[in-house]
Amino acid sequence: MVTAAQAGRYLEEYVRRYRREYERFTAPPPDGGGYPRLRVSPYVTGGRLECHLAVDGAVVLEASEGPAANWHIAGGPAIMADFSDSRTPEWVTDIVEAQGLAGERVGIYRVVSQDGIPDHVWHGSLGGPTQSYSGAVGNVTLDVFRYRYRWDELIRRLTFGVLELILDIHLPDPASEFWTARIIRNLGFLPADRSARRFFQYAELLRHTDAAAWDPRSAWARAHVDLRRDFAHAAAAPAQEGGGGSLSFTTAEPPLGPLVRDRLERLRIAADGLERLLASRGDEAESVFHDYLLKNPILLDVYGHADSKPRLSYPPGESPSGKNYVEPDFILKYWNQTYRLIELERPGHRLATQEGHPRVGVTHAAYQIAEWKDFIDRNYHLLSARYPGIAGNYTSAIVIGRDSQAVVGQSGDVLRYMSLLRKQLAVDEVLTYDDLVRKARVAMGQLQTLADSTPDAVNRED
Repeated sequence: MVTAAQAGRYLEEYVRRYRREYERFTAPPPDGGGYPRLRVSPYVTGGRLECHLAVDGAVVLEASEGPAANWHIAGGPAIMADFSDSRTPEWVTDIVEAQGLAGERVGIYRVVSQDGIPDHVWHGSLGGPTQSYSGAVGNVTLDVFRYRYRWDELIRRLTFGVLELILDIHLPDPASEFWTARIIRNLGFLPADRSARRFFQYAELLRHTDAAAWDPRSAWARAHVDLRRDFAHAAAAPAQEGGGGSLSFTTAEPPLGPLVRDRLERLRIAADGLERLLASRGDEAESVFHDYLLKNPILLDVYGHADSKPRLSYPPGESPSGKNYVEPDFILKYWNQTYRLIELERPGHRLATQEGHPRVGVTHAAYQIAEWKDFIDRNYHLLSARYPGIAGNYTSAIVIGRDSQAVVGQSGDVLRYMSLLRKQLAVDEVLTYDDLVRKARVAMGQLQTLADSTPDAVNRED
């Protein structure tokens, strides 16, 4: 069995290799694949990783406080262990009723034990480790703990009996392939009495603890495969409401190639349609194009879920301009609780004056984004349930005009002028509607490559 120190050194090398592969994957062509710099894994984004070693398996996880302060009461997403005679306390029921959520879906799924749950499992006690190791790679810290008990017992304790006591996830046997992990993403676990809770942003259930599976010399190969798995997952199911939670029940990730190819086809149809709309009705009102993007939000971002015109209402007397509310055209939500604020203006808008100064339509759009930012920064408590983690975790974009309206002077350098606008207006992106079409075409090529490189695509060809 691998020691805590050996596992720690392997994970350090794996983080380095994963990050190296990520940089190559996202670098602009011809040096790299040009994929977007998505936050696909804690191995890239950083934070604290824990590795728990049982006798015959391991769990590597990134735990967090959860998407919102009261996710364990309502919101989740989470799975709750309980008994037939529920142990949910009255104070939880009172809160749910006071919020008008009684009888509604609250994002917490109750599973019931018929045979009892030992106290140490119910309370999620892991016990004292026999070995430990601590290390770091950049902004990733690693803590490794080794225990005397079996893998299924470790999983039970980590999930309060939900997995491997109540729900049988059919764990692979010791003869299974190395590093075919079961993956948990964005999912919480808790007992019904709310005496404890754990929220897993990311967790890998790994079958093997023999030294061969943790040899640092193989880390590069695993990182090469895992990065494509993680990007494919982000591409296959980015629009799941609120980011959602996921748990794989099979030995490997589910077949992602067909899901990616489905998004590829929808993106192609949407991009072709926008091109035709711009050619035939490019001078019409912004609402025409808002409606089209509402039906085809994949054009705003392949990897996000789009909320159209969410109304952000000010508390009484709190508005700096006397408004009752502000209303972004779109807020894009991503699976890892990051967001993008988007303001649309009509394609017929000219971007610049003869002297190159931004016109009123551009500055007005930037002012609206500033209003949204001010609202989020000052009123996160009003948004945390719908947009958990949005404070400090958002970017902004303006979509306005056509390429031909962004040309200033003799150079005709559209990209350089848009860069000037971003700097002046304090927004992350200023895009034309032609940019949306171009970005869609680039994403189509990337998705095709990704679909062709997923394991199910390789197996199909074999």
